[in-house]
Amino acid sequence: MKENQTISRMDQLLAAAAKVFISRGYHRAAMSEIAREMGVAPGTIYLYVESKEALFHLLAARTAVNPRAPLPDMPELPVRTPPPGTTLQMLQRAMTLQGYAPRLAAALSRSGDTAIFDDCGALIAELFDSAYERRVGINLIERSAIDWPELAETFYEGLRAPLVKALATYLERGIAAGKLRAVPDSHVAARFIVETIAWFAIHRHGDPRPKDFSDEKAREGVIDLVTASIRAEAQRE
Repeated sequence: MKENQTISRMDQLLAAAAKVFISRGYHRAAMSEIAREMGVAPGTIYLYVESKEALFHLLAARTAVNPRAPLPDMPELPVRTPPPGTTLQMLQRAMTLQGYAPRLAAALSRSGDTAIFDDCGALIAELFDSAYERRVGINLIERSAIDWPELAETFYEGLRAPLVKALATYLERGIAAGKLRAVPDSHVAARFIVETIAWFAIHRHGDPRPKDFSDEKAREGVIDLVTASIRAEAQRE
């Protein structure tokens, strides 16, 4: 089998796996279901991956860790089962504030620099783009975390909680500097921003109703409305 044909079949396998894992969760998903979704005999999958663990690890790496990276050369097939704990360790290294929102992390490290609040639109854009690029991986993790406690800890406590806290701190500093609008509670505002971005960048893709706007319009609208809502009155002019 030629390499480009192998990559194409692997892409088909990963697309089928994503659909089943997101629908069923990691523990309930069966390789036979993934084979059926892919339209092949169950044994065909094992030409590409050694196990469900290997398939989940590969899918998580491609969709949650660094979706921007170009696909590497095809590994030796079938892809081997990773050692126990390897997938969690990979995600723990990736699910960090610095990896997910480097602009926000950098802004918080520049204490006393009020210029970081002048371009808050770029910060919101980064949060939207990070969520959008990892939308399959985040859906994969959120669904599988329901019955995988260690994975839930990695995502919710390792990334989402620090992200909300960091964004709340950014808002508090911007408000104190007179650059951002005062809000009743900075943590509520931060969570509102994170969840608004999450719905438009990630969860709207699972909405069964027809989509009446494009991804580009969703991105443009969220950045515009969220940025306008947090800027101080003087900064909106």
